[in-house]
Amino acid sequence: MALIRIFNHRSDRYGPAFFWLALRILVIVICGATGIAMLLADTCMVNLFQPTALGNAARIMTGLIEVVGALLLFDRRTASVGAITIAFVMCGAILSHLTVLRGSWIPAALLLLAALAIARKHKDLKLRSRIF
Repeated sequence: MALIRIFNHRSDRYGPAFFWLALRILVIVICGATGIAMLLADTCMVNLFQPTALGNAARIMTGLIEVVGALLLFDRRTASVGAITIAFVMCGAILSHLTVLRGSWIPAALLLLAALAIARKHKDLKLRSRIF
């Protein structure tokens, strides 16, 4: 029964529900995997953060923020907060790729656009009703 509800092609004013679920899952997987790789000190991630001034501290903090943002995307009521968190991290990633690092900034920009779209979609859900 739950699968029928997930794959139901009901549309709201932002488009089909399946598209938004797939986009949220994609951002969760990308940010979760990247954050875990940063926290586990993957060689690629360590080398990526070496040219920055903060080095390991920036890697660990960015990994924690990405994992928390990915975990917040699991629930629909906290998805906007998680998407905004990931959007801020991606803004920093774009700036660092344009100034310090010599990698491509395009994947971070695409992830920023996806996070902003998710935040826009879930902006009407109230986080306050869940806390209080």
